[in-house]
Amino acid sequence: MNLVADIGNTRSKLGVFVDDKLIANITIEKGSDSNILEDFLNPLKEVRNILTSSVGNEQLNISSFYPNALVMELDSSTPLPITLAYSTPDTLGADRIAISVGANNQFRNENVLVIDLGTCITFDFINSKNEYQGGSISPSTSLRYKALNNYTENLPLVVADIPLEQIMLQGKSTKESIMTGVTRGVFYEITGLINRYFEEFPELKVMFTGGSFPYFENELRRTFQSKKNLIFADSYLALTGLNVIVNFNVNR
Repeated sequence: MNLVADIGNTRSKLGVFVDDKLIANITIEKGSDSNILEDFLNPLKEVRNILTSSVGNEQLNISSFYPNALVMELDSSTPLPITLAYSTPDTLGADRIAISVGANNQFRNENVLVIDLGTCITFDFINSKNEYQGGSISPSTSLRYKALNNYTENLPLVVADIPLEQIMLQGKSTKESIMTGVTRGVFYEITGLINRYFEEFPELKVMFTGGSFPYFENELRRTFQSKKNLIFADSYLALTGLNVIVNFNVNR
């Protein structure tokens, strides 16, 4: 039994795997009561291997529950089933490594682009030689809304409280204009980059993950209707990738 933890900027996800099957999972918001973690871990008596992935310095006190387990922390030096063809692997986020391994595991020996719509928007490309080639990082909609409010005198803090398809091309108020600029701007950024990748890799597989994907999902699927057989989504992609890495290391 493997226990993996994806520790993000705003929340942590934990998953329990038996072989390749996810049998239990939990999402814990940052600052939540520590009893939530304890209540989840206490019944799991058969954990043998633990792998954690963190985008910052925050860690969860998991290993104390399993003193006899093999405990690993994911970083660029961890042996992986893919090659990191990245100029600065020591700066590559563990979350990007995990989702890239997860996507590659589903589409081994194929070109795959994985897009994580979380606190940041990341694009990560793994080629058909199973080599991680890099990608891009940009601010999420929430970061852009906060930046407009924080770095200007008069612009309000806006939350996109209506579906994307209802956000007009021309905003008729300051709030609507910000929503158009930020939310539709992010949407066109995503679709524009995907189309650029498709120009180079026509049979590219595209995988989405991250907490903001459901907000964009309908419009993205409508936009790429002609390529619907190439578009996939997996909210547990990071956990799956971490489990693949655990098994890869245990079985080496």
